[in-house]
Amino acid sequence: MAGNLLSDSWYAVSKLRPRLALHVQVHRRVFRGRLWYMLQDVASGRFHQLTPGAYALLAAMDGQTTVQQVWERACQLLQDNLPSQEEVVQLLSQLHASDVLICELSPDIAELFQRFRRQKKDQIKRQFFDPFGIRWSLWNPDAFLQRWSPRLRWLWGPAGGALWLLCVLPALGLAAVHWSALTENVSDRVLNAQNLLALWLIYPVVKILHELGHGLATKAGGGRVHEMGIMLLALTPVPFVDASAAYAFPSKWRRAVVGAAGILVETWLAAVAMYVWTLTEPGLVRAAAYNVMLIAGLSTVIINGNPLMRYDGYHILADVLEMPNLAQRGARYFTYLVDRYIFRAEGLQRPDESPSERFWLLLYMPLSFAYRVLITLALVWIMVGKYFFFGVLLACWGIWTMFILPLWRGWQHVVEAPVLHRQRDRALRTSVIGLGILLVLLVAVPLPFHSRAEGVVWLPDAQIVRAHQAGFVHRVYANSGTVVLAGYPVVYLNDPALEEDLAQNRAHLNELKARYRDSELNSPVAVQVAQAQLHETAESVRQDEAKTQELMVLAGASGQFLQPDADILPGRYFKHGDILGYISRPQVHPVIRVLVSQDDIDLVRKRLRSTEVRFSYAIPLVYTARLLREVPEGQDQLPNKGLGQEGGGHIATDPRDPNRTRTLQRYFQIDLKVVDGGALSPWYGSRVYVRFDYGMTPLAYQWFLRLRQLFLARLNV
Repeated sequence: MAGNLLSDSWYAVSKLRPRLALHVQVHRRVFRGRLWYMLQDVASGRFHQLTPGAYALLAAMDGQTTVQQVWERACQLLQDNLPSQEEVVQLLSQLHASDVLICELSPDIAELFQRFRRQKKDQIKRQFFDPFGIRWSLWNPDAFLQRWSPRLRWLWGPAGGALWLLCVLPALGLAAVHWSALTENVSDRVLNAQNLLALWLIYPVVKILHELGHGLATKAGGGRVHEMGIMLLALTPVPFVDASAAYAFPSKWRRAVVGAAGILVETWLAAVAMYVWTLTEPGLVRAAAYNVMLIAGLSTVIINGNPLMRYDGYHILADVLEMPNLAQRGARYFTYLVDRYIFRAEGLQRPDESPSERFWLLLYMPLSFAYRVLITLALVWIMVGKYFFFGVLLACWGIWTMFILPLWRGWQHVVEAPVLHRQRDRALRTSVIGLGILLVLLVAVPLPFHSRAEGVVWLPDAQIVRAHQAGFVHRVYANSGTVVLAGYPVVYLNDPALEEDLAQNRAHLNELKARYRDSELNSPVAVQVAQAQLHETAESVRQDEAKTQELMVLAGASGQFLQPDADILPGRYFKHGDILGYISRPQVHPVIRVLVSQDDIDLVRKRLRSTEVRFSYAIPLVYTARLLREVPEGQDQLPNKGLGQEGGGHIATDPRDPNRTRTLQRYFQIDLKVVDGGALSPWYGSRVYVRFDYGMTPLAYQWFLRLRQLFLARLNV
């Protein structure tokens, strides 16, 4: 017992003679070693969770005994577990508003109880402002499920689990094998007009089977299912069944099976669709199978099976953790913390939670909110690029439901909550000051504004020592670190096949010359033939000699020759175009080639104040760089493989490209020059981390610029 024992509203309920309605059943449950009582409203399917003290009071209400008499007896029996009078008033009001408690009301208490009814109606109305919460009940499926349940009950036992594994596990292996084909150009394949129509036709069918799975699992556990209808899931109408009767099951694992039944059905459907997709040729059937996999697989992982979205995954988590109403309790716990430690409200009842429960309550609420925001942003991001109007509509709806409405409800709590009546001024003052400080921080306080990118040390072609002809290193004229002049021999390559071909062509040329001299004396026709052969062979010899000369690799510029693998250079084979080394010129600072994303290029062009670079081999050292040049047109090719994800960079490349140099989005190429590097001589191709500084800008304006650039890039304008 905590808080004030007495209540100013007690006079209004003390003479009532309430009793539980006949359609209410009581279930005794133990969650995390603590005793609870569950009231099941058989008529509506709703459940109410009570502490032992609250249930002891309720059990003593028989319609003959007054609330005051019940309270006086409870004072002697419950002692420290006695609920306060305010808690009793709230309990009676809530249960009466839910049609669980029956009693005759005086005008005063009728008004008190009516307040809770209005709150309940307001809560129902607020569902229509939530794109994840609108529900319409259409049908009672209990009789239908009763006919099929005896035949399908075995599916929810060990045999059904084994069958599910035999079907799903091989399908997962097939999905891994065909992952590239399954994920290729997903957004364009899914969001074209024809496929959207197919999705809308397939989606309800999959979800009906999903909900029937819940219903059959509930019937298998002995429960009843009296409600089936349509709910709005991410702005899409889908069927639902009310499987709340599963809350009455004694075993938490049986309850978890009911919660997971829809997920099990959908993953089984996705597995079957995977087999169909693999075995069929491109066409209508294969497209339908792909859509089933998308609906049953992707939506299950992202939305329905994820506990942060408060659907099936949420109920499974709550059952396994033995924490019913996890989300609601988390919201109440956060409200208590704010009221108690920020608003300094007195007389609050401390939530009766164990340390492990407090951990989950504190963890779940922020994670759930962040994930719901992330999913909404992803939906907006996908929709706005294909269907701008619907994307903007979804964005406005998300802002309203996830930010504006919670802030409004929080303000209503500050203004109207009875628990704050003694600290109302402090709560209002703290809220206004807090919001004011937050607003000032967002719109008035300048903060550092910057972006980051990666690049590589880049050299002019003249300073890159390349093999102009394939061959083995035969002789090294300049060791790594040697200063060379332009045109100085660096490495000589040997190509035995080329030398043999040159020798054969020279011998053949000498033979043709002899034939030509003979033909001049014998036949004019033979002279013409010999001339043609002589000219062709002479050209071959000339080409071979030119290639032989290219085996001598010369320095293209003056400077210091550097070769990272000098110790293993002799005898090594190089293909045409391979890099043998490069010429470093300490007096000339290196050029850094950077790829800037479409999201940041406008900021670099218009707001750049300074640029800092760090080399991968000397991270603590920071150098200043300036913009040297920019390629105005975007490109989808990496200048160096080291910038791609496979080379350790952060830029995603197309998995279909065998060279792994084609990027998934366009980037803009910028060359930077270090201006304060001293005698800096970085290795060619080494990674460089670049920081573009845009000055000091308020955070709200930074967000505005980022969102603007994102949507401009997304809409290609």
